[in-house]
Amino acid sequence: MKLKIISRKGKLATETTGIGDAGNININTQKLTLTDGVEISASTRNSGNAGDININADYLNLTNGATVQTNTFGTGKAGGINLNISNQVNLVGSSLETKTEGVGIAGGVNINTPQLTLNDDAKIYASSIGSLGGNIKLDNLEILQVNNSNISASTVDGKAGSIEVNASESVQLTGEGGLNVAGIGKGKAGSINVNTTELTIQDGAKISAENTDGEGGSINVNTNTFITSNGGQVVTTTSGSADAGNINLNILDKDSDSSILLEGNNSGIFANTATGSTGKGGDIIIDPTTMIIKDGAGVAASSQGSGEGGNIDIEIGNLTLDNQAFISTETATNQGGNITLNIQDKFFLRNNSQITATAGTEDAGGDGGNITINAPFIVAVPSENSDITANAFEGKGGNINITTEAILGIKFREKQTELSDITASSEFGISGTVTINNPNVDPASGLLELKSQPVDAAALIAQNVCKVENDRIAGGSSFIITGKGGLPAAPIDLINNNPGIVEWATREELNQEQSPVILHQRKTPLREIRQAQGWVVAPDGTVILTAETVTVTPQNPGLNHPGCNDASR
Repeated sequence: MKLKIISRKGKLATETTGIGDAGNININTQKLTLTDGVEISASTRNSGNAGDININADYLNLTNGATVQTNTFGTGKAGGINLNISNQVNLVGSSLETKTEGVGIAGGVNINTPQLTLNDDAKIYASSIGSLGGNIKLDNLEILQVNNSNISASTVDGKAGSIEVNASESVQLTGEGGLNVAGIGKGKAGSINVNTTELTIQDGAKISAENTDGEGGSINVNTNTFITSNGGQVVTTTSGSADAGNINLNILDKDSDSSILLEGNNSGIFANTATGSTGKGGDIIIDPTTMIIKDGAGVAASSQGSGEGGNIDIEIGNLTLDNQAFISTETATNQGGNITLNIQDKFFLRNNSQITATAGTEDAGGDGGNITINAPFIVAVPSENSDITANAFEGKGGNINITTEAILGIKFREKQTELSDITASSEFGISGTVTINNPNVDPASGLLELKSQPVDAAALIAQNVCKVENDRIAGGSSFIITGKGGLPAAPIDLINNNPGIVEWATREELNQEQSPVILHQRKTPLREIRQAQGWVVAPDGTVILTAETVTVTPQNPGLNHPGCNDASR
């Protein structure tokens, strides 16, 4: 059977105004289409509970202002919206909503379908005022597409519900909107949990958890591929006294490669506090195989108010920051958060990219946060001005601890320059420390255990190196000198592309004017140098070369040295 409601402003509703519960609305059909402001609703205005709305169909289409909603305006509980759609749910400029404007508890929205699409300012939301908001659960999905639309759970002075998305293939958020939980006033924001193989957030879309004076909500994403571009964000924010929520980005399948790509200005992962707030920035924990941040994108747990910055922990295989990318726990007036990067393979820092835990950017107090980097290889380019900084203005500079086998193109300096720097300075306070460790250097490596008795070196050198022993010259021993001096570099030695260079120096006395020295030629004629024609031996054994040929009287030959011809003679 097909049910199609096409009349303008048509309404199918159940309502209770007393202590009794309203009835449920149950629809079972092959295809249901609601359009042109048509409404299906269940509500309560007293202590009675509103009914549920249950729709079972193959297809559900809501367009042009159509609404399915449950409400409570009293102390009763709002009903839930439960959709079991075997093929597809399509919302275009329409809404699914549960809300409470009294003290009653809002109902939840539960959708089971393979494909859910929201377009043109479509909405799925659960809201409450001074009460407990409902949860939104999107389950058994293959694909979720949200285009310029919103899925949200919010509260004013209450507790917002949570959003859970389970999609086996992909979640795609595009344009203004996305997934949002919010706590306004004393309200506590709910959490957002997304489980999918691939998550794409682009063109200004967001997954966000916002709060003011209530507890911030957390965002938990489990995926194998995560992409934000052109202003796409995952963000938790506090604009009041409460702390911002945390963000956890984890691998969905531990046996497969996982990747994160953050690209474009205003794109990235942020757990921040707004200007004028006093709360602390949230923490960010990321655990993929490969992460690339580029073109102005970043990861930040910063504080623009008076609160502390949050912490960032990244466990990763390879990390690349390129073209003004950043990882930051920077604060305006308070202590910077800590950054910990545990990288299994390579870390590239390119083209004016930054890692910063700097405090007091508004010329205020606060100590710089600490930065810990563990990576076998760290590669930068000296002229590209990519920096690792834990600076402060009035407080103490943070500590930077780097453990690596090779660090290229970036080095420690007291102050930041136009080159690639590592700094932990303070403008008016105490500078922090920078420590670079090479874990493969064993100070005991290569040492030999010496004998307790000293060795007589003279006894080791034979006085007659050609003496025949055991029918062999020198007993078969040999002494060989070959190769250059010094010790060669080991494969595990720290690579340093900045060898020491001694600058030219000028002695002061050489700059002074001196009188010219006049050399006089010798008048004594030099004796002619002739080629030696012979030689004689003086009585003391000295060999003298002669200009004339020397006549030698032959004598009987003596014995040859045993080391020269025949050692057996």
